[in-house]
Amino acid sequence: MRKITLLSSLRQGSSTSAEAPLTTTPSVPPGLGGPVKGPGAGDRSVPEGVVRKTVKLLAGRGGNIRLGKFLSEYEKKFGSSFVARDYGFGCLRLALLSLPGVTLTTDRVWLWSCRSCGMIPDPATGLCKCETV
Repeated sequence: MRKITLLSSLRQGSSTSAEAPLTTTPSVPPGLGGPVKGPGAGDRSVPEGVVRKTVKLLAGRGGNIRLGKFLSEYEKKFGSSFVARDYGFGCLRLALLSLPGVTLTTDRVWLWSCRSCGMIPDPATGLCKCETV
């Protein structure tokens, strides 16, 4: 309706400056992302306890796990779920990439050795050699 009004006023040669400018607002369909809302939306940091649990899980699995299996294994082992949106991230991949020593390939989550001491964290504690001393 608005487009028709603007076109007809242009054809008549009148000025459109009296009308409000057209603006576009991005609309995101439900379930396809959008602005991240929640308690950690501004700082984007994963709590230390969740970081330790993630490191324990990865170290116990030989340093890597399939990305698709990560969430189910985390929930099974710790009785809670890793919800990336709760920590200010739009998706699991971004949250995992923010963790120290963790990297991703196409389909796997990898735990690398500590940059300070060169040791892979202990599966029982989630701490490396330099953090336990």
